[in-house]
Amino acid sequence: MPTNDQVVSRKNTPSRVRFPATFAAAVLFLTLLAPGAKGQQPTATTPPQTTATTPPAAPKPTPPPVIKQVKPSVVQPDGILTLSFDKAITPVSITIGPGQIASSSAETTTLEVKVPKGTPLGRQDIAVMAKGVESPLTSSIIVAPLVLGLKARKDAPIEMSRVVVPRGEVILQFSESIPSEIRNQLVVKLRAAEQTQPVADQTQSTQRPSPTPPKEPQPIDYVIPENDYLILRMPAELDLTTYTVEVSVKDSGVILEKRPRLGVVYTSSVYWRATLNLLVPIIILYVFFRWLYKVPEGQPRYTFLGVLLLEPENQTFSLSRAQFLAWLVVIVWCYLFLYFSHGYVEQFWTYPKLGNSTYAFLISLGTLIGAQVTNKTRGTKGAGEVHPSVADLIVHGGVLALDRVQQAVWTLVAIGMFVRITVTSFGTATGLPDIPNDLLALMGLSSAGYLGGKMVRGAGPVIDQVTPRSGSVILNIRGKHISKDAFIWLDGVDQPKDKINIKASDPEDPKFVTEIELTLDTSIDQWYASEHVITVVNADAQRADWRSNPQILSVTAGAVAAGKAPLTITGAHLEKGATVEIGDAPNATPQQDRDNPNLFTATVEEAWLRAPHQITVTSGQQKAMYSYAPTAAGEGAADGEGVAGGGAAAGGEGAAGGGGAAGGEGAAGGGGAAGGEGAAGGGGAAGG
Repeated sequence: MPTNDQVVSRKNTPSRVRFPATFAAAVLFLTLLAPGAKGQQPTATTPPQTTATTPPAAPKPTPPPVIKQVKPSVVQPDGILTLSFDKAITPVSITIGPGQIASSSAETTTLEVKVPKGTPLGRQDIAVMAKGVESPLTSSIIVAPLVLGLKARKDAPIEMSRVVVPRGEVILQFSESIPSEIRNQLVVKLRAAEQTQPVADQTQSTQRPSPTPPKEPQPIDYVIPENDYLILRMPAELDLTTYTVEVSVKDSGVILEKRPRLGVVYTSSVYWRATLNLLVPIIILYVFFRWLYKVPEGQPRYTFLGVLLLEPENQTFSLSRAQFLAWLVVIVWCYLFLYFSHGYVEQFWTYPKLGNSTYAFLISLGTLIGAQVTNKTRGTKGAGEVHPSVADLIVHGGVLALDRVQQAVWTLVAIGMFVRITVTSFGTATGLPDIPNDLLALMGLSSAGYLGGKMVRGAGPVIDQVTPRSGSVILNIRGKHISKDAFIWLDGVDQPKDKINIKASDPEDPKFVTEIELTLDTSIDQWYASEHVITVVNADAQRADWRSNPQILSVTAGAVAAGKAPLTITGAHLEKGATVEIGDAPNATPQQDRDNPNLFTATVEEAWLRAPHQITVTSGQQKAMYSYAPTAAGEGAADGEGVAGGGAAAGGEGAAGGGGAAGGEGAAGGGGAAGGEGAAGGGGAAGG
């Protein structure tokens, strides 16, 4: 049996041992209950324990892709869009506005899309369907119209290049109406073409061209009169170069495709080019005229303008000729003006369009032909003033004709407007300006009235020749369409009817005569001593004037002494201060007699008498030439072959045209007297 000490001992031992064991078990239990407590890590010796844990949360759904950016924000039909996505997608289809575009199946983060040509203008939605994405990816763009080009006016054809002048206007045409979203945001600028200038090369001694930076584009004003075009207004200061027209949208900064060109030209330079090039064919014609135009025997040599405008039958300016030439010159000049204005600036050498200006040319041509036919059938108008003048265009036989006035007025109005429109609108014009149909009709009626007036009026008098005869001077007046009861005035004095004698009637029209005689109470010397004007006035007030012209009647050589011979030059109708030039005798100085202005004396070398020469007399604004021919005896008596140039001539068998001539049936001998029945034509001449 155990002792009392062992029991105690047994009693005390468990109590000392059981407490640490219990504490350790508690710590282990708590550790197992909280394995993830802060600062506690299981050790390798800790046996694994199975405990209950909280289940993990479900993963969040992935957000769908979106269109991150669309460039550009404004695009034109058939333009390229770039779509950027925030993550890679595999596009299936793309829709822009009402149209759908097929797409590739490749995975991408950027996508380039061409906008269909038929896409409506304005703001359009974009929808992109992608694989694995239930809803479409959306955005929007603004579709702008296409820039078609430039044109002169609303109904003119469209071109990609035009010529403009400072302060001018030009139309910029779009394909359709401008969307309201960008209508007030358009910006139009002119960008000058790049220029090059030589710059020094640091490594080489030579210079090489290097492009200079282009100038900043210059903004210009515009108006939108209608939805599909702009009217561009050019600034006053523009360089003489070519510009490109840039149209952009303000907020987006997008520059629309198709940039037309504007070439700037100064009006004055085009004026000179057109004028100089028009003068070239005129000068060629003038050269041919001077070389090839042969003056008929006894006729004066007219100026180039006189040949073009004068009616040879009555020596007056023709209105129909003037109108035809005016339209011809104006149309050709304006045509060259447009040709060079486009060619020199844009290097766009092409034929401008004539428009309906051909009708104006045909009207003037028809008027010219009709006037010639009327002259043949009804006779020419009266000669009027002896010297042709601008007044001939509105008078008929010295009488103001209202039908001619209205024809001249409408011609000037139409031509003036035609030139004005051409030179002010050439920067935007593709051809000559169109003449309104009502103005063309009015021009046709005006020409018809002019031709009708020529048909209604009778022919007017024309004086072809006045020949004085010695004794009591009898003037033999020959011409056409002179009335039998015509009045004759001499130096402003009406001559008595009893001094007028009809010599020959007109065989084609008995109302007229072709030759009359006027007897004067004066001598032949008195007749030659001064100038005279004869006026024939028909019963219908049409008249013709004849004016005596300066002449050389004879050239007589005196006795030779010391190798020199005196010359006596006898003239007619010369005024004081007249001058004489002796051909091939530069040292001869003819002197006019103080008392007799028709008498000149000079001294020439003896050898001069043995060869033919030309002698020219100038009196006032008129000249006369005389052909000196040595006689068989060598005395230097000259008879006649005077040719009138610019107003008179002397000599000959008595025939002279134009300026007139004086001559004799016989040569003027030693005394220098001229006798015979010389004939004077045109402006008048006297026979010796």
